Amino acid sequence: MIRRPIYPFALAATLVTGLSMPLAAGPAQAQAAASKLSPEAKAELRTLVRACRTDIRRFCSGVEPGEGRMMACMSAQEADLSAGCATAIADARARREKAAGG
Repeated sequence: MIRRPIYPFALAATLVTGLSMPLAAGPAQAQAAASKLSPEAKAELRTLVRACRTDIRRFCSGVEPGEGRMMACMSAQEADLSAGCATAIADARARREKAAGG
């Protein structure tokens, strides 16, 4: 199995947008996808990256990104995430649901 580096920005993009493409891609593709986001979404991505970088490396460093594996890894570790990461993810999801009318 080839291990690719973890790109916290790609994971954050997936958490915020619900897209799976950035996780399978490298940083160039993740940034290209993020360039289409609103300024507010980009700010939210930066917040998630800062809040979750350590958790991603701690819990999911051996996970090959793509096909939802990274999201599954982070979800499996939900109870053990740092308070800052857990709060950032919950806040991002709540804003996304509110924006979607939910």
